Amino acid sequence: MKILDQFPALAPPVSVRVMHLVFDIKFVEKTLAINAAEMYGWCDASNLTIHLCQGLRPALLADTAIHELLHAIHFTAGMDDELDDETMAKQLSGPLVCVMRDNPEFFDWLRCLINSEI
Repeated sequence: MKILDQFPALAPPVSVRVMHLVFDIKFVEKTLAINAAEMYGWCDASNLTIHLCQGLRPALLADTAIHELLHAIHFTAGMDDELDDETMAKQLSGPLVCVMRDNPEFFDWLRCLINSEI
């Protein structure tokens, strides 16, 4: 039995709770280019929205979703932009545990994406 058979495709989530805030998840058709760098997603903290590009390979979509989720946690937790790695990891770990607990369907979706390329 293939790994894929064990993880049926899940519909992408429409939102994710990050501590006391709920961020909408929107899928967009095009990437965003800033300073000549192509972005596959972005977190619009002022509008509580995570944007993810459609059509990405599953593993890249999962990577991008996690990346943007970390931006949302960073914003929600009011973290300093100048933190060293250890302090940042320490400050992200607790909120990330809360996000994982509060959004099992989001992480089921990520697991499905990641395992689809095995």
